[in-house]
Amino acid sequence: MRAIKNLNIDNSYRSANLNAQRSYRQDNGLAVVLNGLNAAEALKAFKNSMEGDKDRLVGLLDSSKQLRQLRTTLRHTLKANGGSDKNNQEERKLRDEIHSLEQVQRRLRDDSLHYLMFHEGYVDNSAIKGLIDEGVPLSYMTNSVVPFQVLLMLHEVPGSEAVYVLPKDFTANQIENVRQSAKLCKTVIKVPVDVDHLFDTQWEYLFRLWSVRYVVDKVEFDFPRLKAEEYQELEENQQHGFNQQEDGYFCVTPATEYAFYSALHEVLARWRMQMYLDVESDLEINQLHKMAVRQGILSQKGTTQA
Repeated sequence: MRAIKNLNIDNSYRSANLNAQRSYRQDNGLAVVLNGLNAAEALKAFKNSMEGDKDRLVGLLDSSKQLRQLRTTLRHTLKANGGSDKNNQEERKLRDEIHSLEQVQRRLRDDSLHYLMFHEGYVDNSAIKGLIDEGVPLSYMTNSVVPFQVLLMLHEVPGSEAVYVLPKDFTANQIENVRQSAKLCKTVIKVPVDVDHLFDTQWEYLFRLWSVRYVVDKVEFDFPRLKAEEYQELEENQQHGFNQQEDGYFCVTPATEYAFYSALHEVLARWRMQMYLDVESDLEINQLHKMAVRQGILSQKGTTQA
């Protein structure tokens, strides 16, 4: 669990973060969906996504090969020694080398791209393993649970995450699965924001998140994109919360996004959940940042994470 750092003298909480990121979807080029692909096809999709920077791709594949060899050596060392021993120089050297290569991979990866696998029907675990072996961080998204074998594979690559679409109510089985996930990899709740809860009943999401508080790393709020006919069905006061984009869709305005953030971020911060707003553009991120500066949430030098 993360420590709460921003406590005032009177023990009240102040959140000093406003996290926003580009919404990652296949249609905006920020997501590569891997469902239905076998191991070879999934690896080809990964390589194609990095076609514009072959040097970086070669560096990633080379460091992944070295990591596989080092991890195999470490497993054999631990087995020979009957377990981990922090005073064992060989083990410490191997762990240091693994850590250094993982840092290299972080610098080489394009973190703006998400490699998505949806848990629906049959999922080819060999495709997941093939990508994990190459050091590709996966976002495994589910409406139910993430198989434990998949969680073990996600654990192998820093940056991989289990993403749970927020249900109306978490079952006991789902809660246990989220807790397992939190021990092995980054754990995210994805919240598709409903127009009905966008303006004045945002607290409904807190009730639905209550059972996984203190466990989840991130909660990503994905705002609605409405077609023209959907926009026309809104009440007039709701229509003011949307702007039409160049692609014809109506998207939530930064002012509405900021009001939504203000309604929830303090409670989520107390629950040690990082609140992220999934927005449409870098311009929106900058506008949200300016609003946070004006409200004193961020200093002039503060940065909004994207």
